[in-house]
Amino acid sequence: MQQSEDIVWNTITASAKTRFNYKKFEEAFSDLGNDNIAENILFLAVSGFAVEHSIDDVATDINSKLALIGFGFGKGDLQQFLVNKETELKTEIRATKIAMQLFGQGFKVPGILVQVQSILKSS
Repeated sequence: MQQSEDIVWNTITASAKTRFNYKKFEEAFSDLGNDNIAENILFLAVSGFAVEHSIDDVATDINSKLALIGFGFGKGDLQQFLVNKETELKTEIRATKIAMQLFGQGFKVPGILVQVQSILKSS
């Protein structure tokens, strides 16, 4: 069973996938045998930018999480991927920032999901 908060994060990630050539990005990880790696990297990028981390900080966080499963990007590859993502994914970053604030204020998933969907549709 999917956790209710995951519905919000999955909605944001699904929208983010439409903002760039996600299929090509996903193919880079196809040989790892885990279909969720590209999606997790994308979510970590969006959430990292939502808390206003720099590209280097986001890259470091993603690389440290990937190291736990024995994967790492070549030097500079992740930063290169992230360079335009802050602009390309600005709507999803804004939706994530708002969702984080609303969760922090104790709002429930249905209300947060409505707000997130409204933000994503407005772009």
